[in-house]
Amino acid sequence: MAFALLLATQTAFAFPDDSPEQSSARAYLNGNQVALLDAALERYRALAADGGWLPLDPGVQLEAGMRHPEVRLLRQRLRISGDYYGEMGADPLFFDAALHSAVQRFQQLHGLRDDGRVSGQTLVLLNLPVETRIAQLEYARAAWAALPEGLEGQRRVWVNVPEAAVSAINGDAVELHMRAVVGHPSRPTPTLSSAIRRIVVNPAWTIPQRIAGEDLLPRQRDDTAFFSERGIQVYTSFSDDNSEISPTAIDWSRINNERFPFRLRQQPGPTNSLGRYKFEFPNDDDIYLHDTPARALLQLSVRSLSSGCVRAQDSAALADWLLQSGTQPTDAVATALTAAAADPEWRTRSFVLPESVPVDLVYLNAWVAADGELHFRHDIYQRAAPQVHARTAHRHEGD
Repeated sequence: MAFALLLATQTAFAFPDDSPEQSSARAYLNGNQVALLDAALERYRALAADGGWLPLDPGVQLEAGMRHPEVRLLRQRLRISGDYYGEMGADPLFFDAALHSAVQRFQQLHGLRDDGRVSGQTLVLLNLPVETRIAQLEYARAAWAALPEGLEGQRRVWVNVPEAAVSAINGDAVELHMRAVVGHPSRPTPTLSSAIRRIVVNPAWTIPQRIAGEDLLPRQRDDTAFFSERGIQVYTSFSDDNSEISPTAIDWSRINNERFPFRLRQQPGPTNSLGRYKFEFPNDDDIYLHDTPARALLQLSVRSLSSGCVRAQDSAALADWLLQSGTQPTDAVATALTAAAADPEWRTRSFVLPESVPVDLVYLNAWVAADGELHFRHDIYQRAAPQVHARTAHRHEGD
């Protein structure tokens, strides 16, 4: 769950943090999202009635300073969606500063690196037809409408999966907002509501059998030191009377990955996939929030890379914030938590919160910020796919 696609290869890059004021958590506190998304839907349906926009060449790469035949189409595309405010009478084939700013705006509203270049994910999103955008907005409207009522005014942790972000809400304020790594489409992070009850500092990790068989067994086959170098212990079974066995005593080539027979446990330490902190809350999916030593993944714009659990960018800040729930923690508790998190021996300590803090894992792929900006995030689990297919079929029937 936490070890998740450890070998995922992406190029890390810096991109602008989403401002708390532009986050889905802030939009939730502002309220009125259903009405705001209704207005956005009306605008996009009008765009569809006018013919929408034409796609760019899927193989093109554009950036400021270039002259290219596709620049004319790019400018038109961004003008139609309301992202380009420059003059259309400019040199139609020249990628100028105004167009560069328009591309950056588009990227910011989609949670992408705002380098102003048209390629990769930026190009993919620019080429989504207006019917797909309408379907995504219809899904988002329904998701916002289905949120439980009566959540306002409470301290709570808010995790929006498409946004790949964790926010800490207190009353009408977003007091923390940070990036997160969420579940890969093959191992999605579920939506749920629960309450965080305990913080485990320097946790061990009992590795789920699916991860053990699918992800780790091939690595151990390729490198017989893989488990030992990462502090992964092997036990004969998941039963209470199991015993530890040396990884070198097993012929890993004969082990079936679909019926992985051993229990794997990763000891606390610098290579532990849970990092320094684990935030526990009751749920049927064995999901939790945790720290991560794989910091480079937090620099990616697409962060759906885990096996379901949520890796928080600043777990230390989240732990401190959670300790403030209910009665104020004593200096001794705060000092003990800080000391445990800095323990060079990585000894495990558990801290029960003075008061459980609600946590919501939601799936909101679009929202309207207080300044009226419409934000989209990638529908990583294709939740809007039924609406997309229905709209595509309807469009083809009208051809």
